[in-house]
Amino acid sequence: MKIHTVFRVYSILFWLLIPGLVSANSFTVNERVLVSSNRVTRVLSDFTYEVKITNIGDNASSATATVTSTDTNTVIVDGSLTFGVIAGGSQGISNDTFTLRQNRRFPFNPDALVFEFSSIPDTGNVKPIANAGPDQTVKVNGLIMLNGINSSDADGDPLTFQWSMIGLPAGSSAVSRYPKVS
Repeated sequence: MKIHTVFRVYSILFWLLIPGLVSANSFTVNERVLVSSNRVTRVLSDFTYEVKITNIGDNASSATATVTSTDTNTVIVDGSLTFGVIAGGSQGISNDTFTLRQNRRFPFNPDALVFEFSSIPDTGNVKPIANAGPDQTVKVNGLIMLNGINSSDADGDPLTFQWSMIGLPAGSSAVSRYPKVS
């Protein structure tokens, strides 16, 4: 099939250009599931799809895909897809959708859709990234508020925050009121 040939060429280029990522050709598109359709004009319609894929490679996290079209009669309106963690040998469905706009005067050619995948090797739990906010300077007896809202976890695990003071200025009597927050 034409899509598999194009997909493999992009996969090889992607693998050569971005070392450290799971091979892009470790994913295959199994099915496009129509979620909705909307007539835009007399000859143009939008079609929104979820995508079912199989990971034929190693475990992968943060799997994403970008959808493009080689057919001028099929325009991708929104071509970003996320899948999250997909174990090797497993199937997954996109967390979101992609939308294409089809000129109905011409037949839809599914082989014109090109899916470019990327992901990070899933070697187990990925450490979260902690962000307590910007540095703060306060006067004596001032209050400091720490906020972990900008912290993140690539695996999507829930975060729990535990604050501790690793050093105090001489003569300081600072204490933490709420050292552990979920």
